[in-house]
Amino acid sequence: WPAFKQKATHLPFGQVPILEVDGKVLFQSACISRFLGKRFGMFGKDEFEECKVGAIHLTMEDMCRMPFDVAFEIKNEEVKAELSAKFKEVLPTYLRYLENMVEQHGYFVGDSMTVADLAFFVSIDFVYLIEGVVVNWSDYPKLKGVCDKVKSDPKIAQWVKTRPVTFV
Repeated sequence: WPAFKQKATHLPFGQVPILEVDGKVLFQSACISRFLGKRFGMFGKDEFEECKVGAIHLTMEDMCRMPFDVAFEIKNEEVKAELSAKFKEVLPTYLRYLENMVEQHGYFVGDSMTVADLAFFVSIDFVYLIEGVVVNWSDYPKLKGVCDKVKSDPKIAQWVKTRPVTFV
């Protein structure tokens, strides 16, 4: 990565992710998700739904910040341990709030899958970067339902089956 990063002149801010479409480089995961969500009809049906999709996506980024930092950024073991303990305290609060946001059709927004559902599904992997984290899914049946709906989509199921196992 360091050698590639030095040669890569097309990386805004020298970081990934990026997405190149029609010769234009898009960057920042939330912006890429919004772009793709809109392009493929998965970012809400009106401005209010778009706002909720965006808010849930950003909440997932907030929720994943501590596990990401513990796994990849922080080198001091004492600080890692403190942050891990703090995350184990706050995770149930995030999950309770998110559980209450799932709508009657079993999605975060509306009656079909959106970027919000995908963001939650992907974010759950980050939760497990913290050693000892356990999610008791029986406490969050709606969230489990969101994950089940996402992973039962044939294209997503194929992606999960063939994706590389990595967090980099």
